[in-house]
Amino acid sequence: MKVKSYFLFWNTVILAMTTCFSAEPGFEIKNYGRKWPGLERAALSGTRRTMCDIRTVEFMAWDKEYTLNMLKRHNSDILLIWSDKRLLNKQNLEKIHFLKKHGIKIYLGVSKIKNAYGRLPESAEYKNFFRELPLWASLADVIGMDEWFLSPAVLKTDGGQITPITEKFITAFAKWAGFSQEDAWLAFRHHKSADFRTLKAWEFCDKVQNNFAEEFVRAAKQANPEIKTWISYVTRNWNKSATCIDRAVKNFDELLQCQTYWYGRASQDSLNSSLVTAPIGMGKIFKAEYPDKFVWMGIDPGYAGGRGDTLKENSWSKKLYNNTPEELVPYLALLYAAGNGVFIQSVGGGVWLRKKNPVIDGAYADKFADMVNLVSQVVPFVKSCRRSDIAYYYEPDADWEIIRRINRFSGTSRETNEISVGLLQQFCDVDVTRNVNKYKNVVYAGLLLPAKFNYAGQNIYLMYAPEYDEKANKIPESQLFGKLNLKGFAPLEGNFRLPGGANEDGDKDTIRISETNRVTFANGKAILNPLYPTRKVSFSDKCAVIGSRNKSGNILVNSLWPSYLHQDIAGIIIKKDLNYFKWAERDCPQVNGMDKTVAAAFREPRTAVLNFSRAAALARVKIIIFNGRDGIIRNEIVKYEQGMKIKLPPLNVLVAEIIRQDNNAKRRK
Repeated sequence: MKVKSYFLFWNTVILAMTTCFSAEPGFEIKNYGRKWPGLERAALSGTRRTMCDIRTVEFMAWDKEYTLNMLKRHNSDILLIWSDKRLLNKQNLEKIHFLKKHGIKIYLGVSKIKNAYGRLPESAEYKNFFRELPLWASLADVIGMDEWFLSPAVLKTDGGQITPITEKFITAFAKWAGFSQEDAWLAFRHHKSADFRTLKAWEFCDKVQNNFAEEFVRAAKQANPEIKTWISYVTRNWNKSATCIDRAVKNFDELLQCQTYWYGRASQDSLNSSLVTAPIGMGKIFKAEYPDKFVWMGIDPGYAGGRGDTLKENSWSKKLYNNTPEELVPYLALLYAAGNGVFIQSVGGGVWLRKKNPVIDGAYADKFADMVNLVSQVVPFVKSCRRSDIAYYYEPDADWEIIRRINRFSGTSRETNEISVGLLQQFCDVDVTRNVNKYKNVVYAGLLLPAKFNYAGQNIYLMYAPEYDEKANKIPESQLFGKLNLKGFAPLEGNFRLPGGANEDGDKDTIRISETNRVTFANGKAILNPLYPTRKVSFSDKCAVIGSRNKSGNILVNSLWPSYLHQDIAGIIIKKDLNYFKWAERDCPQVNGMDKTVAAAFREPRTAVLNFSRAAALARVKIIIFNGRDGIIRNEIVKYEQGMKIKLPPLNVLVAEIIRQDNNAKRRK
């Protein structure tokens, strides 16, 4: 059926099925929100970098003028909606046309095929999907796939749904692999095994998912040559473990990273979580993996401002953070600085206001929009990173078998690289790279003892417990001792979680780290028989070593897991370790570029340090400092000095940009 006739068919059918919705808007539009002092003079020139996401029910319920004003309120000209045949009635098609006429780009997420067999070309679901895809491509400016999970691990990420492995899918796999039905089922039941049947199951899912994704891009662009495509993506091994989509990612134009919603995991105070600085690490990793792709990082006002979900006993999980909109400004700034753009999930309150017991209210959504409007107009995307003489080793292929066979598949544990780079960037700059041979100084966080490292000739900082090789085999004690002067690692006793959710007064399941003399909770491993211990931890009536060096002093091991290391503790431990190598330059989370820097202070005051290239010594620098309470509090141009320090009060953001003599007025109004 041709696209035009197919479109008319569904328009006729859906028109008769139109549903009347009574949902009210999440917040009011009043003169496009708060007038921020000094914003007009400080605002960036150029295109907007905010995308607003709403569900189909909100798109149908809100009138077109309200929707347009809501986008303007967030300084946005992009609307993300989701494929639903109800969109094809006359009223909703007119709304889409109205928004496009007023300069709004339409991003569309295509509803997924939920059962695994439907991803195979011989299935009816597959054929129907690609018969309908040209219609959706004709409506959108950018079209994409969100969380199309399928792997032998039968995984999901937060907010996602498991893709069931059905009998039909197993039969197709058995036929492809030449297995019996029993062996085919066995392959999927033991996804961490090194058995050849399990490896075949991973190979099959890889084939199915990547072929489907490649066909998605091809078919969409054939139907609409002007269209661009996006895919949800959370670094290579995360995607590979949850969706098996890896090689096809290169075919898409844009990436959507949604794990940034949950910035407050594993901490009583969400702004003390290891994840609040992770966007800096994510930005560097995305640049290393796909330097030419447009990367969106997301935030959801419901998770950010939600009330009523506390940290429960024996759980690291906390998804509602009860932060005020003003408290979110530093985190929003890091998202805009590290990513090309930011998308707002559940914009205007969305689903959170439709619950029987809403976790936020309309006033919160209103203020949140004000913060987005402020930050998006002031914070630039830092495209070109400042180079460093310290390498952070990032090689997904080297880590893959450890991820597949050893690691836990929970959210925070899969973000070790992003979190570690974000924590490090508070104290020094690192280059995220697989090519570490040319660096004298290298860092790695995880369970791998990298074969590429020169353990005699490089200065090496190892975070967590490097006890496996690239094939996920445990390294013999003699080899560990020869390289690191220690004999292994063992789980720390105790679960280190806070019973009752709020007790940090010395409970037996919390730990006391030697340098800090304070009680906290953390995760990691004990170092066994180190020749040169550097750090200890105590709990109950026991003690363990969590830091050591080798005899030559060029290798330092910190066996606490960065994924679960609070910001205040990281500010003591990691900074001290970096000072051991004389690497520490500052004490402030910074996204550093060749000619611009964005720095943020959360709960504690920080001091940003500006170190642009030596060629900038004769230039001037524009300094903007702002927060979510007062707006712009400083906006001036001063003479640049290498290493100049700028103090930031809590919850404030710095934007600094070099202004050369021939480029004074090009970028800002």
